[in-house]
Amino acid sequence: MSYMDDEPDAVPLALTQRSYDASGELKFTIDGDRMCPANNRTWHLLADGASVTSVPTNQVADMTITVPALSSLYFGGMSAHDLAYAGHITAHTNGTIGQLARLFRTDPEPHNSFGF
Repeated sequence: MSYMDDEPDAVPLALTQRSYDASGELKFTIDGDRMCPANNRTWHLLADGASVTSVPTNQVADMTITVPALSSLYFGGMSAHDLAYAGHITAHTNGTIGQLARLFRTDPEPHNSFGF
């Protein structure tokens, strides 16, 4: 049992607290989250203006994504296409990566003015 087992599901908690530039929906599977095993399932994200829901689903996923890739998209500044090319996202349906990129787009992109 990990220290996160008694915590609420981190995925819906995080995804419903973020704003989205575009409306849309995606079903995605997270696989390999060792810190929060409850996240290892398929999720249905629906963003429609100010309303956002993220719930577990038994529907077929549009893609499989790693936790680091989802985290990078969540904070912005990382390309969904680059993450897919690097093998961190596997699309199962056509147009999924483009939809993902539109949903998680940020403007302006994050910038750190300090080099380290």
